[in-house]
Amino acid sequence: MQSIRVIIAEADALLQKLYTDLISKEKGFVVLSCVSNKKQLSEKLSTETPDLVLLNFYLDNFDSLKTFDILRKTSSTTEYIIIFDREDAELEREALKHAVFKYFISPFSFESLRQTLNDYRIYHAGVVDNLSFEHQERIGTEKEHYRYWANNKSLALPGLSAERLDDIEGFLKENPDTYSAREVATSLNFSLATARRHLEFLVTVGRIEVKFAYKRTGRPEKRYSTMLI
Repeated sequence: MQSIRVIIAEADALLQKLYTDLISKEKGFVVLSCVSNKKQLSEKLSTETPDLVLLNFYLDNFDSLKTFDILRKTSSTTEYIIIFDREDAELEREALKHAVFKYFISPFSFESLRQTLNDYRIYHAGVVDNLSFEHQERIGTEKEHYRYWANNKSLALPGLSAERLDDIEGFLKENPDTYSAREVATSLNFSLATARRHLEFLVTVGRIEVKFAYKRTGRPEKRYSTMLI
């Protein structure tokens, strides 16, 4: 599969380097370029068609979603991960209405960004793979699932943590095997109750799967593994 092409739109040179290093290390991603303001971004989008833009919303002269809409018309197939520097409920709702793939409120963890890149990788696969006609409807549904998940996991349920959900998904993807709740808890330094609660939620929403390991005596043991590529 073709590499996922990314443009980083960030005025801070240090953050440009940090984002570039992080994204370049992710399998299947390549950073095309970094830009520091809206003008440079517009020029790049007029000559290149990236798959993804990591965008600091507060670039020079970039202060509204109307500006964002103009950019999307220039490159309609490009997806965006937007970074806001403060919480703004109305702006966040508008970002979702504009079909932003994911937004972050700064500061955020780089691990959260890695997880979002993985969600995007799966989302993107439904667009670029040579799929037969009968698979298109299924892939469209899956794409919306990953878009929704990226922005709404923090609203999951009381008592659940978006960061812990990310940690568990990351652990299971990096370690392709089946694990008990106790093994996950030990590996991630969670309590057993916390691990079980988050694992069962991930099973419920179709992010991971559970199998039963039957023993000679006693109850079968639940073993969890990733469903994601």
